[in-house]
Amino acid sequence: MLRLQARAFSSSCSVLATARKQAQKKGYNKKDTAAAKPVVKKVVSGSLYKPWKFAVGTSKLNANAPALELPVFNPAEPKNEVAVFSGEQQQFLHRIGAFRLGQFHELFSRPVCYTREATGQLLERLSGTEHQRVILTGQPGVGKSTLLAQAQVAAFEKGSVIINISHPELFLNGRNDFRHDTTGEQEQYTQPMYLKKLLTKILKSNKKSVLSSVALTQEYKFPVADTRESASKRVTRLVPGKNTLYDLLSMKTTPAARGMLFQAVIDELVAQSAVPVYLTVDNFSRILSEPLSAYKDTSCRSIHVLKLQLGRIIMNFVSGATKLNHKDSRVVLATSGVDRETKTLPTGLGQTPHDPYAAKYNYDAVLAEMMLKGGVKEFRVEPLSKPEVAELVDFYAKAGILSEKDQENRREGRLVDEKYLLSGNGNLRELLKSLTLYPF
Repeated sequence: MLRLQARAFSSSCSVLATARKQAQKKGYNKKDTAAAKPVVKKVVSGSLYKPWKFAVGTSKLNANAPALELPVFNPAEPKNEVAVFSGEQQQFLHRIGAFRLGQFHELFSRPVCYTREATGQLLERLSGTEHQRVILTGQPGVGKSTLLAQAQVAAFEKGSVIINISHPELFLNGRNDFRHDTTGEQEQYTQPMYLKKLLTKILKSNKKSVLSSVALTQEYKFPVADTRESASKRVTRLVPGKNTLYDLLSMKTTPAARGMLFQAVIDELVAQSAVPVYLTVDNFSRILSEPLSAYKDTSCRSIHVLKLQLGRIIMNFVSGATKLNHKDSRVVLATSGVDRETKTLPTGLGQTPHDPYAAKYNYDAVLAEMMLKGGVKEFRVEPLSKPEVAELVDFYAKAGILSEKDQENRREGRLVDEKYLLSGNGNLRELLKSLTLYPF
């Protein structure tokens, strides 16, 4: 009985072994089975295998839009009209990160901007002798980022140096490397990879002639990061009077010295008086609403924005602790509708009194005090008026984005009233949504 069982067991093993060999000959092994699994589509530029919001921004849908004859935006003489940016202006805005997803630029062959009455008012305020620090406020989608882009183009045309922080979330979300820096007077944390991108953005977006016109006032020595040069020299030396701000921004140094390099750029911009400097921060409300970053110290406590080098530099400009010598230099901020509302902003603008009993989640007294010291002035961006909506509807009809139903309503003269109501009495983003996303 035992022999029969053993024989049956051995015979079953041989059968299984034979079947496995035959399966391997036919290609049914483990590797082939794993290779037969469905391949995940790779998400690349132009691919539609991604969320619709991101697919629209990268699929070049604007190639099918009709080319329109539109005037070029002229910040020196702003008119109430729909305009396009010149090639140089558009390249500049792309490099500083002014164009964002959700602004419906894919509807047109090239990005357009509506020069409205608020544009002239903002540019006039920035060209005056006062209001060195301005913050754009308003409801979500009312056009704050577009106005900020127009102000940036105006500064660019005047030969200014523009430093733009388009998304403070990117240096507060904890996704960059950071290091504790004790070389300066204050304790701070630097972010080498983020600073590398920011320094490159400043170098590429500004005019080379403007950066080269700013001579250095101090001598700097930075360790060399290029391995090809490190064998012959370990330190690169920049001489005052001979080297310029362009040379300083072009410096390739080690990650550990990148915080020192960025501080040197700021110090040189502050010390010089040859060219105006514009510090612009879009989504500035992100700093006020969540000042505790996602970074942690050695005690696992969240690092405050003022302990991050970039956050401290921004707030020193806002508070006036760091002053720019050129009289035409400005600090222009803009809030975002996606950030939660807190008491910090109205208190910092002097609209509400200081509340010592407010919870830290809703109020940061230090940031509010810094805004008060800097005398930050509010520029309220109001929705479009009905005549402005009518002018935009006429442009959208020429651009071919109106549905048949909207075209019929336009011929009957009731489209402007309907879209003005659906857009929340003149909200620019909601107007475009009502025309393109909800046409029926």
